[in-house]
Amino acid sequence: MKKPGLRIATLIAAPLVLAMMVLGAQTASAAEVKGGKLTEGVGTKAEIKTKDTTLAYTFAVTKGRHVTLSTSGGRWTNDSGALWKLYTPGGEWADWWFVNKDPHVYEFTPNATGDWKLVLAPLDNATGWSMITYASDVVAGPLKANESATVENTVRGQNMVVKFGATKDQHISLDVTATKFKDGKAIGRLYAPDGTLVENFDVADKPTFYDFSPLVTGEWWLTIDPQDFAKGKATVNLVPDLAPVALKDDTAVTTTIKSRGQNASYTFSATAGTKVPFSVTKSDWGKDGSAHLYFYRPDGVFIDHCVLGSKPATCAVYPTASGTWKISLDPQGAATGSVTISKGKAVAPTAQ
Repeated sequence: MKKPGLRIATLIAAPLVLAMMVLGAQTASAAEVKGGKLTEGVGTKAEIKTKDTTLAYTFAVTKGRHVTLSTSGGRWTNDSGALWKLYTPGGEWADWWFVNKDPHVYEFTPNATGDWKLVLAPLDNATGWSMITYASDVVAGPLKANESATVENTVRGQNMVVKFGATKDQHISLDVTATKFKDGKAIGRLYAPDGTLVENFDVADKPTFYDFSPLVTGEWWLTIDPQDFAKGKATVNLVPDLAPVALKDDTAVTTTIKSRGQNASYTFSATAGTKVPFSVTKSDWGKDGSAHLYFYRPDGVFIDHCVLGSKPATCAVYPTASGTWKISLDPQGAATGSVTISKGKAVAPTAQ
């Protein structure tokens, strides 16, 4: 759940005035007991048995790497609850959140590497306990073309990150399969190499994809951000477009698209002022599926398109420039399938 600044908290239930009173007064009067160092991914029962006592833990983090602090369960005298207070490695107070018996998730991106500190401070001089688990993001990759990675979170609020290499202007697809999220869904967040958020898309209990043409070359990453305390997994496939195929006169070529979002391309030589016919003898894109053929001049300018459904079709282009033209085969939506296409002989203009 991306927000500016140090912290990302899904719930803060204590009134601000009460919280500031506790932050200012209880710390001065209560005895701090050292609880030790938290182990990543392992739940710890933080229990305060003596009144006028706080309990302190440390945990190791890396600057810039997203961290989740998940609390669950708990019981407090007077039904009062407690505060978890967060401190930087330098001892500066960074933030706080309220806990009682309900589950809570607090997420943040550290601005410093080192041992951060958590202090459990009961309200109303109460005694009781709270479960706490900390976890950094699950990270996989960087993927290369046609590679895949399966990522899974085990702690509520924990994100999953898949890194991958991409080249400027070379269209690719992130085909997300085998998704399963308990108690919710996830948001896929695409980031450029400089950390700029490019796009969001839903990731739920069904396959999905996101295809795009990168604006810059470098290491991109996809963050899968579970919503509403969801836990689950997903498999991300890095799918490049099929290699271009040169079309020759009266020679049929069959192309099969197996992954969502994947495109294919063809090239052909043309002379300005002629008519170049194309014949599609087979086109199958599944139920209600379709694909488009996009025609581009040698300078990359789009000229025309042809729609392909489940029946044979004919198309023609009238080149306005001589040279090598390009056709892009783009299945629409999540369609996959195959097409058989051939280029006819160019027809010269009829003399008047």
